Amino acid sequence: MSIFKKTSYLIFSIFLLSCSQTLDFEQINDYEVAPVFSVALVSFALEAEALDTFIGISSANEIEELTEFRVFENSFIRDNLTQLGFNFELVNQFNRDFNLQITLLDDDDNTIHEFQELNIVANNIDFKQEEIITIQQNPNIINVTQVLLSVRLGNTSLPIDNLDSGFLELKSAVTVHLETSI
Repeated sequence: MSIFKKTSYLIFSIFLLSCSQTLDFEQINDYEVAPVFSVALVSFALEAEALDTFIGISSANEIEELTEFRVFENSFIRDNLTQLGFNFELVNQFNRDFNLQITLLDDDDNTIHEFQELNIVANNIDFKQEEIITIQQNPNIINVTQVLLSVRLGNTSLPIDNLDSGFLELKSAVTVHLETSI
């Protein structure tokens, strides 16, 4: 056997034996998994030209919409939920101010959580709002099954109609934070 092969075997043996240690399989008991995922909450796009077909009348000061939201029916999510992050993005191209109220309800239409009313000023095309809810401080949040959305004109003395130009768009999502051990 050549000197090169003997040296290679010797070095390989030293590395192989020097790097070994006893494995501690109990470490898995301390391991926690913290998945995070996002789910769409509510969204809409409201154009002035579509008001007649959307609400059935030529002018209005308020529009309400009730949407189901049944993310918390999953027992794994209910049992391991630690925090919720609600993100709202709005684009207001109207030359009017709007107020947006979002309320989280249970199956019996009881209010579980009401967000602070969002005031969207005229021509604001980059409105963003985030609210964090920890489950420890608000454990009732897992009973949410519906979202009530209410959009009102800031100045109701002049109702919006289909002669106005622009649009109002809302995109919202919930970031769900879970934590569980293996």
